[in-house]
Amino acid sequence: MLLHYPVDSKSSDRHLRVGLPPPYRTHGELEPRKEPPLTREDIESMILSIMPDRNKKEYAETNDKLVIVGGSLGDRPLDVAGVKALAALPSLDQLRGRLIGMLSTPATRIAAVMNATARQLERALGAYGSKGEAA
Repeated sequence: MLLHYPVDSKSSDRHLRVGLPPPYRTHGELEPRKEPPLTREDIESMILSIMPDRNKKEYAETNDKLVIVGGSLGDRPLDVAGVKALAALPSLDQLRGRLIGMLSTPATRIAAVMNATARQLERALGAYGSKGEAA
């Protein structure tokens, strides 16, 4: 498995290069492993297995060798249109930001109205008081 050895050996990282077996960095030193050399397809498969759908869509648009034929969401299979629709959705952080913006906007408006109402009331009382003093 890709990460079993690095975790077990307390290696910090694994270097992936086409045409070479992947060495590990353990205690600051590159440690060669007796594994077959990696192909471009091996590395692409590893990267795509951990890449979010949004990035897969962007990668597919800029790389003619990657063709999306389908996917899955949990145990539900997705066709090409489903994968593209999923990739077009905003990220969780973007959705959270939008939600906070929608929730804070009414409160901000209420505070502005309350402040405006208080200022108007203050002006009206001030004007009424000035009238009383002038009379």
